[in-house]
Amino acid sequence: MNKLKNKVAVIYGNRSVGGSIARAFGGEGARVFLMGRTPEKLKTITDKVFGANARASGVTLEQFNAGMIA
Repeated sequence: MNKLKNKVAVIYGNRSVGGSIARAFGGEGARVFLMGRTPEKLKTITDKVFGANARASGVTLEQFNAGMIA
């Protein structure tokens, strides 16, 4: 445990694969920053990562909408 302490994982996608990666990295001590298109699912995954005593935050982002990226 804590193999990734003091590291940051930036993950796009909060469904099955992205969510699993976020939980795994969070469980190893990484700070997890999630990006996804669906606010409700993004919140669900960040809450699960927090539930594993890890730091997590997220932002809603549509990768194909350049106007959302500042």
